[in-house]
Amino acid sequence: MNAGDLVLKWVWPNPEDLRNADLYSTHESGDFETPLADTIFVTYFFRFNHHTGKFEEAGRLEWFPSSERAGSVYFGERQVQMNALHRKNKATSRSRRFKSNRGNEYKWKKGSDAGMQELDFVCVDSWRRVVGRWSNESQTLTMTPGGFAIFDELVVTLWLQIWRREKGFW
Repeated sequence: MNAGDLVLKWVWPNPEDLRNADLYSTHESGDFETPLADTIFVTYFFRFNHHTGKFEEAGRLEWFPSSERAGSVYFGERQVQMNALHRKNKATSRSRRFKSNRGNEYKWKKGSDAGMQELDFVCVDSWRRVVGRWSNESQTLTMTPGGFAIFDELVVTLWLQIWRREKGFW
């Protein structure tokens, strides 16, 4: 971890259903917890507003009841299909790509392909600069300053990588 990095600790209230997690920040602002989500078909994610001191809805994941692979993600009002946040470049690809709201492309790689542990992930931008690292052992996402501009997308796409890996869809 470098100065300026943000570390988010993930806690799964129900390890059997990874559609819900509590995230804690260890950044200068101190620890915070996300409010609980609806476990039926919608997972909400919130962002802490430092000006108001309150959590505000940043978006949601709508899980289609008939499929554990498909659904919609809303970043505010912008809707993206879950599959668009988990694209393979080629049929044999071992990484999963997504485009940010700004149109930049990023990809999540399995840790074993990046010199890390098998259950870890690393996210890189199109210049191959690391913007986020997931440690499965400590259940933490370390985000570099390069990932701050896509904070919500980085957290949500990581969530989807973990979900799909656990379900055997990665």
